[in-house]
Amino acid sequence: EVALVSRDDGSVLAALDVYDSFGFERIERMGLDLDFAGLLPEAILEDFGSIFGADSLGGLLGIFAGTGDQWTDNTIGVAPDGTIYAIGSGATADNGAVVQIKVDTSGETPRLIAGWQMPTVLGSATSPSISQDGRYVKVADGNTTAALLAPGEADATVRIADVVACDDNTDDDPDPTICQPAVTVPLRSGPALGASPVFDDAEHYVWDVQLATLVGSDVPDVTRYDGDQVVWEATLPDDANWSSVLTITNNHVLGTLTRLTASDTTILGLNLPATAQSELAILDRATGALVFTAPITDDSTSTVTVGPDGSLYVTMLSLLHGFAVETPIVGGVIRFGVTAE
Repeated sequence: EVALVSRDDGSVLAALDVYDSFGFERIERMGLDLDFAGLLPEAILEDFGSIFGADSLGGLLGIFAGTGDQWTDNTIGVAPDGTIYAIGSGATADNGAVVQIKVDTSGETPRLIAGWQMPTVLGSATSPSISQDGRYVKVADGNTTAALLAPGEADATVRIADVVACDDNTDDDPDPTICQPAVTVPLRSGPALGASPVFDDAEHYVWDVQLATLVGSDVPDVTRYDGDQVVWEATLPDDANWSSVLTITNNHVLGTLTRLTASDTTILGLNLPATAQSELAILDRATGALVFTAPITDDSTSTVTVGPDGSLYVTMLSLLHGFAVETPIVGGVIRFGVTAE
């Protein structure tokens, strides 16, 4: 169920059963029955356990591998007009779906009403991203255990819905309950490991990193698109990987980059890195040029946040550092202050 909860007292004001409302099968996600935590070297288990707790490690890796059995592993998105978007499993065992849920506040108590659904390939590590004007909703799909092990063979795609077209049923599907994406962009290196933003006029960004190809990937690290057209591609120097969710300001793209060296340790045919070294990275939004870097202790994986005074707060989720056999996780948060220049 998707629930609307009162901020005042925590009471459930309204709820909607996604399976029944959209006619989805009640199935567990398909995936290989693997104990990821049990396959990792002791040094890596200790690193991840220090941050996430040993009991939660298998579940964390399962989310990135698309093997969770819950309906969604992702954050629900709320549009400027209050419309709710969520991504999870879909109508069949092979499908995922983005669902639109309207919030009706015309009565004494609010109601949740099923809108349309946009079919996807099953499995996603992204939350729905919504443009500032509420016109576009973006997700990426194809995140499964098989795709984790062989990302280059995955059927992984960015899908962007034109909300106005789907609401008015002027999209490419005559069924008003189905939304066909207005923009589709194949992911070149494999499934996305995190959400990426979309803006007005379908300006959007993709960051490419795969656990199977952390060293030696030839795919651009960050790409800006207008719709399905490439505006610029950024390849980071010295074989670095973009290693965080993208934070976009008026003029810049913020995040972290990570350089890794190869080790002789493998799990399931994946070569684990030996060492990891990360930096705060800032790209020019208009050109993709790398304009600033500064050393940090770990990769962010999650989000670099801009404070009200312009300070940057870099979270240390440390996913890539955690997989590096010889580099311990530090964790925490690093603040970069504003200079007078």
